[in-house]
Amino acid sequence: TTLDPKAAVEQAFFDQWDAFVEILEDPDPSNPLIDQFFTGEARDALLDTISDFVDAGQATRRPEDPEDFVPRSVQVTLESDTTAVLIECTVDGTVVVDSASLEPINDAISTYEARNVFELVEGSWKLASSEDLRDGDPSCDDL
Repeated sequence: TTLDPKAAVEQAFFDQWDAFVEILEDPDPSNPLIDQFFTGEARDALLDTISDFVDAGQATRRPEDPEDFVPRSVQVTLESDTTAVLIECTVDGTVVVDSASLEPINDAISTYEARNVFELVEGSWKLASSEDLRDGDPSCDDL
């Protein structure tokens, strides 16, 4: 069955978060998940993050407690047939580790508020850009 556009965008949001975590568990700029779920500025930013992680000898792991990593979609707005905006309020407790020893470097848990633009590319919704909204957007205040 075909999802309605808003549901499809929301599914793409959850899928891109899973892909993001998987990509950074073993940072590699040739990972096929990059082009499957990311485009434009978001793809470029992810490639920069991968490069930074490789240079620093770092990777990520999911936190032990599943409640420490919870992507949440707050609102989806279709701006056109090929562009949608999704506001998120995500609990991000992914753990940055040393790639060699797997010892934690940063295990802080934060709330990530963002305005994400998704574009329909060849039949698939992909994250095109993400803008941090921590300064003043109330989307997470009521959750």
